[in-house]
Amino acid sequence: MNKPFGLSGEHYTLDRPPAVFSVFEVRYGEGREHINLQAGYDLQEFMSKTFPGGTWKVEKSTWQEAQVELTPQGPRQQSYSEVGVRLTSSELSCEMTFFPSRAAVQVSQYTRWSTSLKPLVSAAVLAVEQLLKPVGRDRVGLRYVNNFQDQKAVTPGFWDGKIEPSLLGPVAGGPFTGQLRDAQSQLVLDLGGGAGAVLRHGLLASPAAPASVGYLLDIDTFDEHSARFDAEDVITRAEVLNRNAAELFQRSLTERFSVALGKRKVESQGNGDMQ
Repeated sequence: MNKPFGLSGEHYTLDRPPAVFSVFEVRYGEGREHINLQAGYDLQEFMSKTFPGGTWKVEKSTWQEAQVELTPQGPRQQSYSEVGVRLTSSELSCEMTFFPSRAAVQVSQYTRWSTSLKPLVSAAVLAVEQLLKPVGRDRVGLRYVNNFQDQKAVTPGFWDGKIEPSLLGPVAGGPFTGQLRDAQSQLVLDLGGGAGAVLRHGLLASPAAPASVGYLLDIDTFDEHSARFDAEDVITRAEVLNRNAAELFQRSLTERFSVALGKRKVESQGNGDMQ
């Protein structure tokens, strides 16, 4: 059997990580029918004990999703919604959401998986297991949204030599390059070992800096195996997804640009770091 993508990759970190935000999500079979404020305060108490230095605010939250199905009679739209709770901590730059079918962790300040995200992910998964008690899990996902900005990037060609050449397309040259200000592409990847990824990338116009053009690298990795919910297993799968994301990030940049971002090798502790 082939090893899952990225598990034998290089372990590294960046002195100047470009991640705008990072998101972990786990979807599970329903544990509680409703996640009300009482459950929210139980989750708040759990997080306060886990992170004594953080203050957690609790509020209601609603998750909504719309799906469009094409039928012989025409398109048909179905809407889904769930009511849950949101926990936020300004000290930890973190937001956690808990719903009957899913939980998510988002951080807005990211440096390394082992320090910025894993402790929060581990706490959220353990809280789901102990307090919400779901039966199974359907999907584990990990997403890193990177936004490269440089005042010198006044033309799309600035990113030539920094981004992997095969990704650049019209950014590197062609009849439209001179007029490009915004252009994204999407790759759907099979990473092996039951994992997959969606890589969104391309020029990203910024209203805050209209004279320059940034570059988006949005890496969304996931594992859609269904199994009985087990916190340790979910955390392990998240670590594997982190390694996959780290390798995709590395493959998307030239080595010269990685060095310019302060890339440094780190000792492997069995989990690896994204950036």
